[in-house]
Amino acid sequence: MKLYLAPMEGLTGHVYRNCVNEFTHGLIDKFYTPFIEPRPKKGMYKSQKFDLERDNNKGINLIPQILTKNPEDFLKLAKEIHETYGYEEINLNFGCPSKTVVARNKGAGMLEDTDDLKAFLDEIFKGDRDYDISIKTRLGMYDIEEMYRILEIYNQYPIKELSVHVRLQNEYYKAKAHMDLFPEISKLSNHVLSYNGDIYKAKDVSKLLDIMDGDKVDSIMLGRGFIGNPFLAEDIDAFLKTKEIRDYDKFDEEKMRRLRPFLDKIYEGYANLMDENTAVYRMKEIWAFMFSYVSDDKKKLKAIQKSKNRLQYENALRSIFD
Repeated sequence: MKLYLAPMEGLTGHVYRNCVNEFTHGLIDKFYTPFIEPRPKKGMYKSQKFDLERDNNKGINLIPQILTKNPEDFLKLAKEIHETYGYEEINLNFGCPSKTVVARNKGAGMLEDTDDLKAFLDEIFKGDRDYDISIKTRLGMYDIEEMYRILEIYNQYPIKELSVHVRLQNEYYKAKAHMDLFPEISKLSNHVLSYNGDIYKAKDVSKLLDIMDGDKVDSIMLGRGFIGNPFLAEDIDAFLKTKEIRDYDKFDEEKMRRLRPFLDKIYEGYANLMDENTAVYRMKEIWAFMFSYVSDDKKKLKAIQKSKNRLQYENALRSIFD
């Protein structure tokens, strides 16, 4: 089974990816860039180009992701990314549930009108390409029944891999993921599938395998569960090798010892690219997912969230790690 790291805007850029790749000793098989929206007249932002540079992603299997509702814009940007940076696979985002994205008929918003969805896919898969196209999707917008028509449409195209976040758009991340539907999705789909949704511990992978009842799970895409627990990949790897579940609610002393240099390296990577305040803000985003594994002391979390510069941030860390 392969492990992927899902794209998360503002979090999974090349600084974080490189630190994760080193920390997990290569257990993450694929990383996805935060989505890139085409800007036909101005082109990609410098920061996006920098994030795609091969020199900034050495030893990483990186898949660029595009978010758009316009097939011509997708094809133009995908071609540019392929020819300029050499990426052989481009991912298409039909999964983002953000209201601002969906309001523009992008991301999961593309799933609402299946005629438009099919027309879009007809256009981008027309003719030959020198790169593969994969898709990250949700089950639909409002009702589970939507997934049958959506999967039927996907089956008509040579999609390299279909990553399925098993929620509807209107469920965002609040409702429980529909893990129980994945066996049916697997039977209905013609494509190689990647499971995504509510993988926080090794026992969640065990549950998924039990639900699949012996059917193969090719890969799992980790998201918020990994941001909160960067030991998750090795926990899953250990489970797959031994079938023993070693889950926990808090990091033990050894994990805390390993966690500090990992976080410090991420911060230094940010600090080399941006101003101090922005670097601290990025770390606060990570801590928002991770803190429950570290402590129940809400005052310590509040100290991190109130940090506005490096000194305040490091003082907050000292109260946790020392």
